[in-house]
Amino acid sequence: MSRIKLLQAAEIKVFNSPPVFNQQEQQYFFSVDEALEKELGRLRHPLARVGYLLQWGYFKAVGRFFDVADLRLPDQTYVRKILGVGSEREPFEAHYNKQMAYHHRERILLLSGWQPFEETFFRKHIQRLVERQLMPRKVLFEAQSFLFRSRMESPAYDKYLRVINETLLSAGKQLSETLAAHLTGEHKAVLDEFLDKKATYQNADIVAFKTINQSSRPSEIARSLAQFIVLKSRLERLKVLIEQLALSDAIIDYHAYWTTIADTDKIAAHSDRYLHLLCFLIHQVPSDTTSLLILYWMGSSPPKTLPSVCKKRITLQIRSNVRPLPGS
Repeated sequence: MSRIKLLQAAEIKVFNSPPVFNQQEQQYFFSVDEALEKELGRLRHPLARVGYLLQWGYFKAVGRFFDVADLRLPDQTYVRKILGVGSEREPFEAHYNKQMAYHHRERILLLSGWQPFEETFFRKHIQRLVERQLMPRKVLFEAQSFLFRSRMESPAYDKYLRVINETLLSAGKQLSETLAAHLTGEHKAVLDEFLDKKATYQNADIVAFKTINQSSRPSEIARSLAQFIVLKSRLERLKVLIEQLALSDAIIDYHAYWTTIADTDKIAAHSDRYLHLLCFLIHQVPSDTTSLLILYWMGSSPPKTLPSVCKKRITLQIRSNVRPLPGS
Protein backbone atom coordinates (compact mmCIF):
# COMPACT_ATOMS: atom_id res chain seq x y z
CA MET A 1 0.00 0.00 0.00
CA SER A 2 1.36 3.43 -0.97
CA ARG A 3 2.62 5.58 1.85
CA ILE A 4 1.03 8.90 2.62
CA LYS A 5 3.27 11.91 2.05
CA LEU A 6 4.00 14.03 5.11
CA LEU A 7 6.09 16.73 3.40
CA GLN A 8 6.67 17.93 -0.13
CA ALA A 9 10.07 17.40 -1.78
CA ALA A 10 11.32 20.92 -1.00
CA GLU A 11 10.20 20.57 2.62
CA ILE A 12 11.96 17.23 2.96
CA LYS A 13 15.19 18.81 1.74
CA VAL A 14 14.89 21.52 4.41
CA PHE A 15 13.97 18.96 7.08
CA ASN A 16 17.05 16.84 6.31
CA SER A 17 19.45 19.79 6.07
CA PRO A 18 21.28 21.69 8.83
CA PRO A 19 19.57 24.88 10.00
CA VAL A 20 20.54 28.12 8.32
CA PHE A 21 22.13 30.48 10.86
CA ASN A 22 22.51 34.22 10.70
CA GLN A 23 25.57 35.84 12.29
CA GLN A 24 23.97 36.17 15.72
CA GLU A 25 22.88 32.53 15.68
CA GLN A 26 26.35 31.42 14.62
CA GLN A 27 27.81 33.23 17.62
CA TYR A 28 25.32 31.51 19.95
CA PHE A 29 25.25 27.96 18.65
CA PHE A 30 28.99 27.70 17.94
CA SER A 31 30.05 29.30 21.22
CA VAL A 32 32.68 27.33 23.15
CA ASP A 33 32.40 27.00 26.92
CA GLU A 34 34.98 25.44 29.22
CA ALA A 35 33.70 21.86 28.94
CA LEU A 36 33.47 22.04 25.16
CA GLU A 37 36.91 23.62 24.89
CA LYS A 38 38.35 20.73 26.90
CA GLU A 39 36.61 18.23 24.60
CA LEU A 40 37.91 19.95 21.47
CA GLY A 41 41.40 19.93 22.93
CA ARG A 42 41.39 16.13 22.88
CA LEU A 43 41.09 16.10 19.10
CA ARG A 44 44.39 16.05 17.26
CA HIS A 45 43.56 17.26 13.78
CA PRO A 46 42.35 20.88 13.32
CA LEU A 47 39.64 19.79 10.86
CA ALA A 48 38.37 17.23 13.36
CA ARG A 49 37.80 20.11 15.77
CA VAL A 50 35.99 22.05 13.02
CA GLY A 51 33.73 19.10 12.25
CA TYR A 52 33.01 18.44 15.92
CA LEU A 53 32.01 22.05 16.61
CA LEU A 54 29.80 22.16 13.51
CA GLN A 55 27.94 19.02 14.59
CA TRP A 56 27.72 20.38 18.15
CA GLY A 57 26.16 23.66 16.99
CA TYR A 58 23.59 21.98 14.74
CA PHE A 59 22.73 19.46 17.43
CA LYS A 60 22.33 22.23 19.99
CA ALA A 61 19.88 23.95 17.62
CA VAL A 62 17.70 21.06 16.39
CA GLY A 63 18.70 17.91 18.28
CA ARG A 64 20.00 15.86 15.36
CA PHE A 65 23.14 15.10 13.36
CA PHE A 66 23.77 15.61 9.66
CA ASP A 67 25.79 14.05 6.86
CA VAL A 68 29.28 15.46 6.42
CA ALA A 69 28.48 16.60 2.87
CA ASP A 70 25.58 18.71 4.18
CA LEU A 71 27.58 20.78 6.69
CA ARG A 72 27.14 24.34 5.47
CA LEU A 73 30.11 26.17 3.95
CA PRO A 74 29.39 29.56 5.65
CA ASP A 75 29.37 27.77 9.01
CA GLN A 76 32.59 25.95 8.14
CA THR A 77 34.21 29.31 7.41
CA TYR A 78 32.95 30.80 10.66
CA VAL A 79 34.07 27.84 12.79
CA ARG A 80 37.49 27.76 11.13
CA LYS A 81 37.88 31.42 12.03
CA ILE A 82 36.96 31.11 15.73
CA LEU A 83 39.14 28.02 16.12
CA GLY A 84 42.05 29.59 14.31
CA VAL A 85 42.11 26.96 11.58
CA GLY A 86 43.35 28.51 8.35
CA SER A 87 41.64 27.89 5.02
CA GLU A 88 43.78 25.67 3.46
CA ARG A 89 44.79 23.47 1.04
CA GLU A 90 43.34 20.35 2.67
CA PRO A 91 39.62 20.09 1.87
CA PHE A 92 37.38 19.70 4.90
CA GLU A 93 35.71 16.48 3.71
CA ALA A 94 39.08 14.91 2.89
CA HIS A 95 39.75 14.60 6.60
CA TYR A 96 36.34 14.80 8.30
CA ASN A 97 34.60 11.61 7.13
CA LYS A 98 31.48 9.63 8.11
CA GLN A 99 33.34 7.41 10.55
CA MET A 100 34.75 10.40 12.42
CA ALA A 101 31.34 12.11 12.42
CA TYR A 102 29.73 9.00 13.95
CA HIS A 103 32.38 8.90 16.67
CA HIS A 104 31.77 12.58 17.39
CA ARG A 105 28.03 11.90 17.58
CA GLU A 106 28.60 9.54 20.51
CA ARG A 107 30.82 12.04 22.29
CA ILE A 108 28.41 14.92 21.73
CA LEU A 109 25.51 12.91 23.13
CA LEU A 110 27.59 12.08 26.20
CA LEU A 111 28.78 15.65 26.73
CA SER A 112 25.31 17.15 26.24
CA GLY A 113 23.52 14.63 28.43
CA TRP A 114 21.12 13.65 25.64
CA GLN A 115 19.93 10.13 24.79
CA PRO A 116 20.56 8.45 21.43
CA PHE A 117 17.48 7.84 19.30
CA GLU A 118 15.42 4.93 20.67
CA GLU A 119 12.81 3.59 18.25
CA THR A 120 10.53 1.86 20.78
CA PHE A 121 10.18 5.11 22.74
CA PHE A 122 9.58 6.96 19.47
CA ARG A 123 6.92 4.52 18.24
CA LYS A 124 4.97 4.70 21.49
CA HIS A 125 4.71 8.45 21.23
CA ILE A 126 3.68 8.28 17.57
CA GLN A 127 0.95 5.85 18.62
CA ARG A 128 -0.31 8.29 21.25
CA LEU A 129 -0.37 11.13 18.72
CA VAL A 130 -2.33 9.04 16.21
CA GLU A 131 -4.79 8.08 18.96
CA ARG A 132 -5.25 11.80 19.65
CA GLN A 133 -6.53 12.01 16.06
CA LEU A 134 -3.89 14.45 14.84
CA MET A 135 -3.30 14.91 11.14
CA PRO A 136 -0.24 12.98 9.83
CA ARG A 137 1.76 16.13 9.13
CA LYS A 138 0.98 17.41 12.61
CA VAL A 139 2.13 14.07 14.05
CA LEU A 140 5.55 14.55 12.45
CA PHE A 141 6.18 17.99 13.93
CA GLU A 142 4.69 17.11 17.31
CA ALA A 143 6.93 14.04 17.49
CA GLN A 144 9.97 16.10 16.53
CA SER A 145 9.22 18.63 19.28
CA PHE A 146 8.62 15.84 21.79
CA LEU A 147 12.02 14.28 21.12
CA PHE A 148 13.70 17.66 21.58
CA ARG A 149 11.88 18.26 24.88
CA SER A 150 12.81 14.74 25.97
CA ARG A 151 16.46 15.40 25.12
CA MET A 152 16.57 12.53 22.68
CA GLU A 153 18.31 12.55 19.32
CA SER A 154 15.97 13.08 16.36
CA PRO A 155 16.17 10.86 13.24
CA ALA A 156 16.00 11.89 9.57
CA TYR A 157 12.71 12.33 7.70
CA ASP A 158 12.54 8.76 6.37
CA LYS A 159 12.24 7.36 9.89
CA TYR A 160 9.29 9.63 10.68
CA LEU A 161 7.67 8.73 7.37
CA ARG A 162 8.00 4.98 7.89
CA VAL A 163 6.89 4.86 11.53
CA ILE A 164 3.93 7.22 11.06
CA ASN A 165 2.71 5.27 8.04
CA GLU A 166 3.11 1.94 9.83
CA THR A 167 1.21 3.30 12.85
CA LEU A 168 -1.62 4.62 10.68
CA LEU A 169 -1.79 1.30 8.85
CA SER A 170 -1.97 -0.60 12.14
CA ALA A 171 -4.71 1.71 13.40
CA GLY A 172 -6.55 1.13 10.15
CA LYS A 173 -6.39 -2.64 10.62
CA GLN A 174 -7.97 -2.30 14.05
CA LEU A 175 -10.65 -0.07 12.60
CA SER A 176 -11.33 -2.61 9.87
CA GLU A 177 -12.14 -5.17 12.55
CA THR A 178 -14.50 -2.71 14.23
CA LEU A 179 -16.03 -1.85 10.86
CA ALA A 180 -16.65 -5.51 10.08
CA ALA A 181 -18.66 -5.84 13.31
CA HIS A 182 -21.00 -2.99 12.32
CA LEU A 183 -21.06 -3.29 8.53
CA THR A 184 -24.37 -4.51 7.10
CA GLY A 185 -25.29 -5.66 3.63
CA GLU A 186 -26.96 -2.30 3.05
CA HIS A 187 -23.77 -0.45 4.00
CA LYS A 188 -21.74 -2.60 1.62
CA ALA A 189 -24.18 -1.92 -1.20
CA VAL A 190 -23.83 1.84 -0.72
CA LEU A 191 -20.02 1.71 -0.78
CA ASP A 192 -19.94 -0.76 -3.67
CA GLU A 193 -21.74 1.85 -5.78
CA PHE A 194 -18.33 3.52 -6.14
CA LEU A 195 -17.05 0.42 -7.95
CA ASP A 196 -20.01 0.04 -10.31
CA LYS A 197 -19.62 0.51 -14.06
CA LYS A 198 -22.43 1.51 -16.41
CA ALA A 199 -20.69 -0.57 -19.07
CA THR A 200 -17.68 -2.85 -19.04
CA TYR A 201 -15.65 -0.45 -21.18
CA GLN A 202 -16.34 2.55 -18.92
CA ASN A 203 -14.59 3.72 -15.78
CA ALA A 204 -15.93 2.80 -12.38
CA ASP A 205 -18.17 5.34 -10.65
CA ILE A 206 -15.42 6.39 -8.22
CA VAL A 207 -13.19 7.84 -10.96
CA ALA A 208 -15.52 10.80 -11.49
CA PHE A 209 -15.29 11.71 -7.80
CA LYS A 210 -11.51 11.62 -7.44
CA THR A 211 -10.90 15.10 -8.88
CA ILE A 212 -12.62 18.20 -7.55
CA ASN A 213 -13.80 20.26 -10.52
CA GLN A 214 -13.01 23.93 -9.85
CA SER A 215 -14.41 25.30 -13.11
CA SER A 216 -16.87 28.22 -12.86
CA ARG A 217 -18.62 27.35 -16.14
CA PRO A 218 -22.36 26.80 -15.55
CA SER A 219 -22.34 23.35 -17.15
CA GLU A 220 -19.40 22.20 -15.02
CA ILE A 221 -20.92 23.67 -11.88
CA ALA A 222 -24.15 21.79 -12.61
CA ARG A 223 -22.18 18.55 -13.00
CA SER A 224 -20.31 19.19 -9.74
CA LEU A 225 -23.60 19.79 -7.96
CA ALA A 226 -25.00 16.55 -9.29
CA GLN A 227 -21.93 14.72 -7.97
CA PHE A 228 -22.30 16.47 -4.63
CA ILE A 229 -25.90 15.27 -4.31
CA VAL A 230 -24.81 11.68 -4.96
CA LEU A 231 -22.04 11.86 -2.36
CA LYS A 232 -24.25 13.60 0.19
CA SER A 233 -26.93 10.94 -0.26
CA ARG A 234 -24.45 8.12 0.26
CA LEU A 235 -23.06 9.85 3.33
CA GLU A 236 -26.53 10.21 4.84
CA ARG A 237 -27.23 6.52 4.29
CA LEU A 238 -24.05 5.69 6.21
CA LYS A 239 -24.50 8.28 8.96
CA VAL A 240 -25.12 5.80 11.79
CA LEU A 241 -22.15 3.64 10.76
CA ILE A 242 -19.84 6.67 10.67
CA GLU A 243 -20.96 7.75 14.14
CA GLN A 244 -20.23 4.28 15.49
CA LEU A 245 -16.68 4.29 14.12
CA ALA A 246 -15.68 7.82 15.22
CA LEU A 247 -12.93 8.01 12.58
CA SER A 248 -10.10 10.48 13.17
CA ASP A 249 -9.02 13.02 10.54
CA ALA A 250 -5.65 11.29 10.34
CA ILE A 251 -7.21 7.91 9.53
CA ILE A 252 -9.63 9.46 7.04
CA ASP A 253 -6.86 11.28 5.19
CA TYR A 254 -4.54 8.28 5.20
CA HIS A 255 -7.08 5.91 3.62
CA ALA A 256 -8.64 8.54 1.34
CA TYR A 257 -5.21 9.35 -0.08
CA TRP A 258 -4.54 5.73 -1.02
CA THR A 259 -8.01 5.37 -2.54
CA THR A 260 -7.46 8.47 -4.66
CA ILE A 261 -4.20 7.23 -6.22
CA ALA A 262 -5.09 3.51 -6.46
CA ASP A 263 -6.54 1.82 -9.53
CA THR A 264 -10.13 0.65 -9.25
CA ASP A 265 -9.12 -3.01 -9.50
CA LYS A 266 -6.73 -2.61 -6.56
CA ILE A 267 -9.42 -0.96 -4.48
CA ALA A 268 -11.93 -3.69 -5.28
CA ALA A 269 -9.44 -6.45 -4.43
CA HIS A 270 -8.19 -4.87 -1.20
CA SER A 271 -9.19 -6.65 2.02
CA ASP A 272 -9.99 -3.28 3.63
CA ARG A 273 -11.81 -1.81 0.66
CA TYR A 274 -14.87 -0.78 2.65
CA LEU A 275 -12.76 1.23 5.09
CA HIS A 276 -10.94 2.90 2.18
CA LEU A 277 -14.18 3.71 0.35
CA LEU A 278 -15.82 5.03 3.50
CA CYS A 279 -12.89 7.33 4.27
CA PHE A 280 -12.82 8.49 0.65
CA LEU A 281 -16.51 9.36 0.83
CA ILE A 282 -16.17 11.30 4.07
CA HIS A 283 -13.17 13.18 2.72
CA GLN A 284 -14.83 14.18 -0.55
CA VAL A 285 -18.02 15.62 0.95
CA PRO A 286 -17.71 19.34 1.79
CA SER A 287 -18.46 20.69 5.24
CA ASP A 288 -21.98 21.41 6.45
CA THR A 289 -21.48 25.14 5.79
CA THR A 290 -20.69 24.51 2.15
CA SER A 291 -23.53 22.01 1.89
CA LEU A 292 -26.04 24.63 3.02
CA LEU A 293 -24.70 27.11 0.46
CA ILE A 294 -25.02 24.57 -2.32
CA LEU A 295 -28.53 23.51 -1.35
CA TYR A 296 -29.66 27.11 -0.99
CA TRP A 297 -28.23 27.91 -4.41
CA MET A 298 -29.98 24.96 -6.02
CA GLY A 299 -33.31 25.69 -4.35
CA SER A 300 -33.37 29.41 -5.02
CA SER A 301 -31.86 29.89 -8.45
CA PRO A 302 -30.90 27.70 -11.41
CA PRO A 303 -27.13 27.71 -12.09
CA LYS A 304 -27.50 29.49 -15.44
CA THR A 305 -29.29 32.50 -13.95
CA LEU A 306 -27.10 32.90 -10.87
CA PRO A 307 -24.94 36.08 -10.98
CA SER A 308 -21.30 35.32 -11.75
CA VAL A 309 -20.10 37.01 -8.56
CA CYS A 310 -22.22 34.57 -6.51
CA LYS A 311 -20.93 31.61 -8.46
CA LYS A 312 -17.36 32.66 -7.74
CA ARG A 313 -18.14 33.19 -4.06
CA ILE A 314 -19.68 29.75 -3.69
CA THR A 315 -16.86 28.15 -5.69
CA LEU A 316 -14.33 29.74 -3.34
CA GLN A 317 -16.35 28.57 -0.35
CA ILE A 318 -16.37 25.02 -1.69
CA ARG A 319 -12.61 25.09 -2.28
CA SER A 320 -11.90 26.42 1.22
CA ASN A 321 -14.03 23.79 2.92
CA VAL A 322 -12.83 20.70 1.06
CA ARG A 323 -9.67 19.50 2.83
CA PRO A 324 -6.79 18.84 0.42
CA LEU A 325 -5.37 15.35 0.46
CA PRO A 326 -1.91 15.04 2.06
CA GLY A 327 0.75 15.31 -0.58
CA SER A 328 -1.63 16.88 -3.11
